[in-house]
Amino acid sequence: MNILIHFFTPTKITLEAYYQALAQADLGWHEGTNDPEPFIKYMLGIILKCYREFEERLIISEKSGKRSSSCDIVKTYVNGTIGTFTKRDTMENCPSLGSSSVESALKKLVEDGTIIRKGLGRASHYIRKDAIE
Repeated sequence: MNILIHFFTPTKITLEAYYQALAQADLGWHEGTNDPEPFIKYMLGIILKCYREFEERLIISEKSGKRSSSCDIVKTYVNGTIGTFTKRDTMENCPSLGSSSVESALKKLVEDGTIIRKGLGRASHYIRKDAIE
């Protein structure tokens, strides 16, 4: 389980889903009629998300023949997006990366023309260049 925790860092959305699943599973606890299914489904979803991210990393590594960089991970996420996205969206979808790694990768992708940055500071968002052409 430690491996999965390493690949997945809880986000606000995940914490809300966690507490909701836990609350649903606790209904009827004192009467002995509670149903653990919502919590089990939540945990299986987390495990599935971790394995999918792991599989994506393996694909990146196989293609490049080396360990995936933060830029490779962010670029894989970006290539799968539709419409605009923010740094926060990227961090939530690349949970193994820290804020500075995501920021650096986004900057590099802007510089090489893969994505276009709109807005400044916290209001900035990004879009794939090929999505507007």
